[in-house]
Amino acid sequence: MRILILSVDFPPHHDGVSTVSYHYARRLAELGHAVHVLGPAAAGDAEFDASVPFGVARFRGYDLGLLRFFPFVLQALRAIRHHRPDVIFAMNIGYGGVLCRFLKVPYVTMAYAYEFLKFARTPLHRLYRSIYERSRMTIAITRFTADQLEAFGVRGDSIKIVNPGVAGEPIESSGVAADATRPFRIGTCGRVIRRKGHDTVLRALPAIIEKVPDVEYVIAGDGPRRVALHALAAELGVERHVTFLGRVPDAELAAFYASLDLFVMPSRHDEATGHVEGFGIVYLEAALQGVPSIGSRTGGVPEAILDGETGLLVPAESPDALAAAVILLARDSDRRIALGGAARVRAQNEFNWDRLVEQVEGLL
Repeated sequence: MRILILSVDFPPHHDGVSTVSYHYARRLAELGHAVHVLGPAAAGDAEFDASVPFGVARFRGYDLGLLRFFPFVLQALRAIRHHRPDVIFAMNIGYGGVLCRFLKVPYVTMAYAYEFLKFARTPLHRLYRSIYERSRMTIAITRFTADQLEAFGVRGDSIKIVNPGVAGEPIESSGVAADATRPFRIGTCGRVIRRKGHDTVLRALPAIIEKVPDVEYVIAGDGPRRVALHALAAELGVERHVTFLGRVPDAELAAFYASLDLFVMPSRHDEATGHVEGFGIVYLEAALQGVPSIGSRTGGVPEAILDGETGLLVPAESPDALAAAVILLARDSDRRIALGGAARVRAQNEFNWDRLVEQVEGLL
């Protein structure tokens, strides 16, 4: 098949949609399909594009906000004329999805959660629902997302659930076998935005420090909330226990996860704005390194973390509950290591990108 993937998020950018877009492109190309991708121009894109087994075109203007829709559409139309695809993957409903809605080309939509939930109570609800209705199928990344799509008005029989996967290999010297000479390390990886719950972890730190005095909270990633988090850490008097790493290069992420004893990301769900964690690939990336996670009972997180089996779930925005969970696993290394081992096995067996994309190929 000739497959065109339209994505506003694509490597070298690093986020959930970029990760999904890349692995779909790579695995479908390796299965023998003629795959081409339209993604945003970014520093290092030429080197990246030369390393992949599929064609890549780039559009400029990513930093224009919503106005990037126009350079994106111009490049997308050129790509469609040139490649004459049998099917288009619209990785972002607000860009590729809107374009495909008005073309006579078969297309598949992707659904994560926030990108459509934020329009549930707006005039754009009808347009977005029509985009899903005209697509050949909509791939939802979790059962939670599928349920939200149905509540949004999308027919259940058009929705197919295919989880994201995790790539890479475990590093043998995982941080769960804690070295007594170093701090007990908990960490978060992702964009530094309100949804991720970094502030909840900071508010939990005073109680954690009381029981685990050598704890270190490591934040990997950057974003608009970083300055506010620095200020909050100072206000709470925990700044010497907090390390801001900034964005960690992809090649160093596995080592970052392996250095942790616990991965913590207590995401919150703001129903008024639609902000929610649709899944959380970062939990799987930590799991692959044998590191258990503590997350919140919101969105698709309970599908990424099995409570009591591969990690622990706590109520969102509850510093007390989060602190209790961290203290529990800091004191019980046997349980922590057992959770991490189970998380690794599940990541390897259930979230293999090759198997998941073969499932998508079968649906196509």
